[in-house]
Amino acid sequence: MKQNKYYSFLLLILVVMLGACKGQSKESNFDTSLLPLSIDEEIGYANSEGKFLINPQFKEAFFFANNGLAKVRKEDKYGFINKEGKLVIPYQYHQATSFYEGLACVVTDASAPFYINEKGEKVIEIKRAEKASYFAEGFAPFSIKKKGSKDEIWGFINKKGEEKITANYKNVKHFSQGLAAFREKDKWGFLDGEGKIIVNPQFAEAYPFQEDLATVKNEKGRWGAIDKSGVLKIDYQFDDMTNFSEGMAAVLSGKKWGYVNKDGKLVVNPQFEQGMTFKNGVATIKKDGKTGVIDKTGILLANPQFSDAYIIGNSILVDAEGKIGITDLKGKYTANPQFSKLNSSIIDVLAIDDARFQDLVSNLYINTQAEDEEEKIEF
Repeated sequence: MKQNKYYSFLLLILVVMLGACKGQSKESNFDTSLLPLSIDEEIGYANSEGKFLINPQFKEAFFFANNGLAKVRKEDKYGFINKEGKLVIPYQYHQATSFYEGLACVVTDASAPFYINEKGEKVIEIKRAEKASYFAEGFAPFSIKKKGSKDEIWGFINKKGEEKITANYKNVKHFSQGLAAFREKDKWGFLDGEGKIIVNPQFAEAYPFQEDLATVKNEKGRWGAIDKSGVLKIDYQFDDMTNFSEGMAAVLSGKKWGYVNKDGKLVVNPQFEQGMTFKNGVATIKKDGKTGVIDKTGILLANPQFSDAYIIGNSILVDAEGKIGITDLKGKYTANPQFSKLNSSIIDVLAIDDARFQDLVSNLYINTQAEDEEEKIEF
């Protein structure tokens, strides 16, 4: 899926390209009360006060899913731990997603992608798949090689492992609110769970539906929003635009970001160098090169002072001159800056409310037939 290059703040992400499993997340899928945080090169799990409840010991560590299991890596293999830090599914996977809808997508060194349950038992295998992803609304995207070509085509399986929507599309995105975006040639449209095209392919880019609207870009590079029947509800008028979250979307007008409501009316005038989507009533913004926090009227709750800041549940992870701290939603420290770095797993949670991060996460692939590569992503 297309990788978007956004924004001035940096996060180092270990990316394994060309793969079999990819991951992003839904809000109900995560318990954000335990935060994966680093001391030196090892990651553990701390609470919002910065106290480690699972000591740093992992090379990679991801947020706990709502079933109480978290994907972790030691050495070169992934496994799953519980909230006591006990390994419940052994380190054996070359790559894996977190658990979604009771299943995780995994591969071993020489396997096709398959799905395991919470006991680690194989329940679905897609033998002919090049890549596969997690389940959302009962469907999981997968790709195969197009016959007589090196190109991949995408479709969806259901939880019985059946190819519910035939692999026939250049690209797809996960189902959200009953519809999934698909790409045919160079245009995006939307289809339903029966594979019926609901909105014909016509957009240069399309984000998944959230709050009954999908943010889309036309061929002239302007952004607006459509409803589920494809009717344009917010005219193409912005230079960039996020999806809607908590009734608002960030929009770029000229060189400044502001916020509109679902009627397309400006609620916060464009004035920021960057605007993130709202979560729990607040959003992070950039002004004069620093990150702060605003409420839905645009009033600053925390003055721009951080290098970066990311809302995670009821906390904000902040980068204060190279050290990571934790604040509440008003920017007041609950744990002083002391942690080594932000971890790539943070994108799983950022992608809940901001589809721009979903596109980044969707580019995390592994391929057991290819050599691993590292890439630094800037966004």
